[in-house]
Amino acid sequence: FPSSKRCSVCHEVNHDLKLSDREWTCQSCGTHHDRDKNSCKNLLDEGKDILNRWAGGDSSLILAPTGVLSGKKLHPQAHSNVRQGGE
Repeated sequence: FPSSKRCSVCHEVNHDLKLSDREWTCQSCGTHHDRDKNSCKNLLDEGKDILNRWAGGDSSLILAPTGVLSGKKLHPQAHSNVRQGGE
């Protein structure tokens, strides 16, 4: 996933971008980017898209900041090698 090379505005990928290039301007739409901030925006958008696909388009199923899913607490799978309650 080209998170730092993809324009977060128009999604054009800049294949010529080098790792040393910390800022760049999209040739397609003219937006000027800080490489790290652009990458963060792209990763956030990608995460939202993944959650939306997982939720089948039902925004009420998307994770809330409190870590709940549609009013239900999320429980990680139990692992047999994890010690519980000070055992």
